[in-house]
Parts: sequence; C-alpha cells; structure tokens
Amino acid sequence: MWLELLGSLLVAIIVYGVYFRWTRRKMFASVREMHGPINLPLIGYSYLFFGKSTPVSIGRVLYKLMHQYPTPTKGWFGPYLVVMLDKPEHCKTVLNSSVCLNKAPHYRFFGLHALLASEGTLWSSRRKRLNLSFSRKTLNGFFGIFNRKARQFIDDAMKLADGVERNMSSEFAKWTLDNITATFLELEIDDYVDKAEYLKKVELYLPYVIKRVFKLHHYSDFIYHLTKDWTVFSTTRRNVREVTWKALDRKFAQKRTEIETDGTTNGEENTSRAKPLLDMLYDMVRDSSQAMTVEEMAHHVDEVIYAGFDTTAISISNVILLLAMHPEVQERVYQEVMAVCPDPNVEITQEDCYKLVYTDMVIKETMRLYPVVPLLVRSLTADLKLDDQFTLLKGTLIAIASGRMQRNPEIWGPQANVFNPDHFLPEQIAQRHPYSYLPFSAGPRNCIGGRFAMLSMWLTVAYFVRAFRIRTLLRQEDLQTSFEMIQRVNNGCLVSLLPR
Repeated sequence: MWLELLGSLLVAIIVYGVYFRWTRRKMFASVREMHGPINLPLIGYSYLFFGKSTPVSIGRVLYKLMHQYPTPTKGWFGPYLVVMLDKPEHCKTVLNSSVCLNKAPHYRFFGLHALLASEGTLWSSRRKRLNLSFSRKTLNGFFGIFNRKARQFIDDAMKLADGVERNMSSEFAKWTLDNITATFLELEIDDYVDKAEYLKKVELYLPYVIKRVFKLHHYSDFIYHLTKDWTVFSTTRRNVREVTWKALDRKFAQKRTEIETDGTTNGEENTSRAKPLLDMLYDMVRDSSQAMTVEEMAHHVDEVIYAGFDTTAISISNVILLLAMHPEVQERVYQEVMAVCPDPNVEITQEDCYKLVYTDMVIKETMRLYPVVPLLVRSLTADLKLDDQFTLLKGTLIAIASGRMQRNPEIWGPQANVFNPDHFLPEQIAQRHPYSYLPFSAGPRNCIGGRFAMLSMWLTVAYFVRAFRIRTLLRQEDLQTSFEMIQRVNNGCLVSLLPR
C-alpha cells in the first residue's frame, strides 16, 4: 500500500513538473542566456536555504548568491522566476517603469496592509496623500521635538561617557523610537511602555518574516497558521500593536473633543494640504474615496514603526561606529558641526542640517558600504524590455542587488570596499550613473521616509560628535553582517565615549 501511495505521489510530482515547465516555457526561454545557480525541479534554488533558519545563516547564502554570478542572474525560487540585477542602467529601467511598481508577493508576510505591500491604484492614491505628511514643511515642524529629544539623549549618553567600550546599538534604537513616536505618533512612549521591553518585542518580528520567505511550505496561510512560527509571529505582532492603539486612541479622543467644541475637525475641509501623519490617516478613514478602515489605519502606523525606527537606528549606529574607526574623519565632522552649530543651547534647524556638507558625505558613504536594505524586489505586471538582449516577462520577480552595486569596483574604483567619504564629492558624483547609489530606492516607489531618516541622522551625528569623542577597537575588516529583510552589523556599535 505504501509503495502504491509513494508511486502515485511520484507520478503526481512528475506530471505537475511537466505542467509547470510547459506553462512557463516562455519565461524559461527569456532567461536562457543568463547565468545562475543550479535549479532543481519545482523548488528551484531554494534547496540552498534548507536548514538555514537564522538571519546569519540566511544572510551568508544570500551574500554568496549576490556575488557568485555575473548579472543579470536567473534562478527559480519555488514557483517564482527571480532575476537579479546590479547594473545602474538596469536599475533605472526597472525603478522608473510603470510595470515594476508592485512589490514581490513575499512582502505580504509582514502582515501589514499598508504602503509596503499595497498595489496599483490603491497604493498610488494613498502614497500621494501620505507624501504630504513626509514633506519638508511637515518635517520642519518636528525640529523642536528633535532638539528636545536629542538633548535628553545626550544627557543619558553622558552617563556612559567613561571610556569603557560598550554596544550603543540599543541606545540609538531607543532614541530613534523616541523620535518617531513623539513626531509621527504624537505621544511620549515612556508614558505607555518600557522602551527596552518594547524593543525586545519588535526585534522578534523581522526574523520570523525572513524565515517564512525562505520556507516554501510556509507560503500557504493554511499550513503556516498551524505552525509554532505563526503562534510566535502573531503574538509578537499583537504585542507591538500596543503602542499603535495607544496613539490611535489618543488621536480619536482628540478629534472627538474638536467636534464637540467646534462642531468640526481641524482642517476637515482641506484634505490636500500637508498635515501630521495621524491627522492625514484620520482624514483618509473618513474619505470614502480612500476606502480605508480603522484597522488599515493601524497597519499604516505599524509600518511607520517597523520600517522607520529600526532602519534609521541601524544607519545611525553604523555612522557612529565608522566615525570611531576613523578619528581623522570624526575630527573633520566635529569641526564642521562647530562651524555651523557650535552652541549646545541653541536649537539646530533644518537649514543648519543642510549646511553639514561633509557630515552628509560621511552618512552617505556609510549607507553605501552598509545599506540597511541591500536587496529591492519588484514584481512585473507586464513584459519589460530590460536592454537590447533581454526582455523579462510578466510575473518575473526582479531583485535589485544594491548592496553589491554599491561596492562594485567598476563604479566606485579599486578601493570600493574602503570607507572614504570623498566618494561623495560633487565631482565624483558627477562621474557616476545616478542610479549607482540607492539607499532609499528610487523612482515613484522610493522610500517615503528617506528625508526624515536623513534629517534624523544629520541631527544625531551633530549632537553626538559635538558632545563626545568616540573610539573603538574594531576595524572595518572585523565587521560581519546578517540579513533579516534588513541588513545589520552583527558586531553592534561597540564604542567608547569621552566628553569633549
């Protein structure tokens, strides 16, 4: 009996394999001339990830894949044809194409019905409205909060300025979370949760997303919901939602008060002007053309927390660590900061930040070497002519390996792996393709929070370098990274501080 069942299963697999190959024969033909890993029937190259369940082990396999073959690189990951690119001209074609606006279907594993995974006209209409909440004018209104939080952060960090080397990553994570919740969510997070405990909950979230991406049998919601991973993931998501509902409860109570006192909500008649995020989301819930529910409003707030604080905190930690490794660069940043904003009792403005030219070069060089998102994945909704040799077909997933491109010696020179802020001198930038550097993606679906992240980093570095001398025993060659949808330096921000 068991032999008969096994035989039937084998026949079914062979029949499905033939059907799969035949129905996708044009896709196979479109990439025939590309290089790539060995693909097994039905599972493609997913076998490379068997037994890899941690961000470190997954990251090692991905790194090897990203650097082993010339691009464009082809491969089947289960039922999906994936083409990896790292040439600037290819990136420009993809990121500006109207048929490459959708993210890969794997983004649904985040469990968020917001900008990250939404598609088509729904994404377009919501992104257009939410852009106003990330405008330069809106962000300029945050600088009072930025400065207040920065002074608090420096006061707390001063208690650690004893010359002892310690990992500051969690401190920068708390600071960034404080910034985002105080600005976009309009609440003091310390009044609601313990930041350290909250961060532990958030840190559980992404590893379970990446684990699901690389387990084909977990793609089915029915199967996944039967697993222990789903239990942990859903519990973590529910715990993290605690802050989101606090912010929404506070906003809805405020709006009820406005209605009771004025008979209308502030700015109700004008939904096209810039306004804070929660006010914009509240208006979108009330706007029938947006078809947004309160639950979806919560998903957008979750997304700001997940996508905003962790990525920015990691980038700031990396900048501080590299400044510690390069005292001469740190000194140049310090001198620039003292020339632009020397008085710690005077608030740093948005205009001051734009004057920190060398500081900006340092931050960009850090993000070039250690991009938080080294892989961008889009899904084709129609055929796309990539170049004179290749036309990619509808349904193909395109993975832009920006992490590999940003260390390509053909673009960045023979010392592409060396930290050198001069890579971002105007004359150097003019010689490079504009799509050779993609820290916040590019095109119409670029990162909505890019400007906020840069302002946060400029201001944090200015306050921090003005207050401390930063040192570390680590060297760049010591740094190891892992990948869990975002890239982290495993060593952490291991530095020592001394007051200036």
